[in-house]
Amino acid sequence: MKVTPYIPSVLNECRRILSYRLKPENYRSLIEMGMSSRNIMTPPEYSEHTDIVENIRTAMDKDERFYRLNVNGMFGLNEWYASELQTGFSWHRDQNKLKLRGQLRITRDAALEAKERQIYMKNKYADDELPHYNKILDGFIIEHHLKEYFKRIFRKQYRPPANENNYKMPCYDDWLLDIGGKLLHFDAKKFGHDDYGWVEQTRLRVQRFFVFGTILNDNIAIDGLADSSLLEKKGRDTGRHYKISQDELVPMRLFVTYLNHIIDPVLCDIVYNMSPLVTKILDVNIPKMEGEL
Repeated sequence: MKVTPYIPSVLNECRRILSYRLKPENYRSLIEMGMSSRNIMTPPEYSEHTDIVENIRTAMDKDERFYRLNVNGMFGLNEWYASELQTGFSWHRDQNKLKLRGQLRITRDAALEAKERQIYMKNKYADDELPHYNKILDGFIIEHHLKEYFKRIFRKQYRPPANENNYKMPCYDDWLLDIGGKLLHFDAKKFGHDDYGWVEQTRLRVQRFFVFGTILNDNIAIDGLADSSLLEKKGRDTGRHYKISQDELVPMRLFVTYLNHIIDPVLCDIVYNMSPLVTKILDVNIPKMEGEL
């Protein structure tokens, strides 16, 4: 097969598409998307009788960036299937942060909720030097952007918290995902100026995933997440709080990729035995606790 600059350009575009979607795609639809985007022109040496897609698939098979799944002609990114037991999540940590573009509508809604809820909320433990409302507002901006992202990506699985639009009602959950009848509970958090995140002991009454984010100029950087069992293993840093650093978090892009596999019955088995994180998500059992909202 004659390799021309056209094929590397399409492969680069296919990698970009997979990095954005965070889920495997059938090679033919993936390559056709890569060919049609960014105005990549078909070179003249390809005749109308040449199956260009198959030529590019052959090149994709040999490209170390891609991983061919033995199901439905699907390809993913090789980095998705590297076991965290071997990598310790250290690989490309910064690149695996999710960066969400700040949106005025979402920020406005966050400011409204912060205004309505602040009189019912206690002072935050982190960033003691900041005024009470500033700490609350930053947290709501991160939370609202995260909720909007999960609502868009996992439209069928997304569930709102019990206190949605009820500003007087407390709730430990910011959003939930229904994964095969099991509810995953999520709580948005922010890092303090000391580069540590803090989680109150009472939030570990049930299994939860704590998602940490940071406001960077006009963007929201989602640093990663920790689950209740990780915090309990670490132990409390103070009498009532658990302390965690960015290096201990699961990269957010990897977590979303695993969720995309889990909600697809065909793809679930591929990652089940590969990742303790997937096993933890699938095996999570979250009973209602007395007094839990």
